[in-house]
Amino acid sequence: MNPVKVGVVGVGHMGLLHAEAYARNPLAELVAVADVRQDAADRAAERFGARAFPDAAGMLAGADLQAVSVCTNDEQHVAPALACMAAGKHVLVEKPIATTVADADEIIGAAERAGVKLLVGQCVRFDPRYAHVKQRLDSGELGELVAVFTRRLNHVGLQERLGGRVSVLSFLGVHDFDYLLWLAGDRPVRVHTESVAKVHRAAGIDVEDHTFTLIRFAGGPVGCVEAGWVLPDAHPRQADFKLEVVGTRGVAQYDLLAGELAVCTQSGWEIPRISPGLDPEINHFLDCVANDRPPRISGADGREALRLSLAAQESARTGRTVEM
Repeated sequence: MNPVKVGVVGVGHMGLLHAEAYARNPLAELVAVADVRQDAADRAAERFGARAFPDAAGMLAGADLQAVSVCTNDEQHVAPALACMAAGKHVLVEKPIATTVADADEIIGAAERAGVKLLVGQCVRFDPRYAHVKQRLDSGELGELVAVFTRRLNHVGLQERLGGRVSVLSFLGVHDFDYLLWLAGDRPVRVHTESVAKVHRAAGIDVEDHTFTLIRFAGGPVGCVEAGWVLPDAHPRQADFKLEVVGTRGVAQYDLLAGELAVCTQSGWEIPRISPGLDPEINHFLDCVANDRPPRISGADGREALRLSLAAQESARTGRTVEM
């Protein structure tokens, strides 16, 4: 099979991770990178042996591509995604799919009209530890889902890169909102978020420091998503992720700091050894393109995670429970 010719639009933090994953993947040929910051595009192109372009339009006109990762800022996903789809290119758009439901619908509609693959980069579904827990729940080993708790905390210095342009519920929370939707396979009916804003606001950045979101699903399970970004920069991992899934017959727990995923069922206790990384997501996208397979995460999935994130943001802003 010939390698899939790919490009990356936006070579900030996530765009470089995508470029790295393509560059080391024998199923891909990284042909081009694009960024409005010409110096960033040039550096990435030199690093990966690709061609540099100032934007998606220039890249589409000047490079022979089959697929593109759109890794621009969240609010800038629409234009490059639409341009790539109109040119018949398959698209992996970083999470969240967009910042408004209307924009998400525009991207989804464009993919359908062009007949191209659209994969939303909700990478937690591809994290083998989280995927393993989903598989154990689906197998029935954990019984019926009762409750889920997730934690996704990041370091305070992250705002040096983000500059307050995005809510923690959109940047971090959307990972776990999507995971809960996938895990529960159910419709959320109520959302309530409490937030605290002290550290960043004192520094002149108008974003939440820490949030807790409670979600009630139609079938009865309850989820709690904790998201924040004020861990000290001296924190040993600069992040703290946790997952606890409680079922009627067992539990599964993951702790980033402990470095372990543990599963306890009626058959006993075990610690599966699993390694993470972005490669499973990139492998899946390339497989979808090369072998005409449907993406595991659809535009509709990305839209629902966005909708849940926006409901959480509304609840945090108003102090009221939001009915879904």
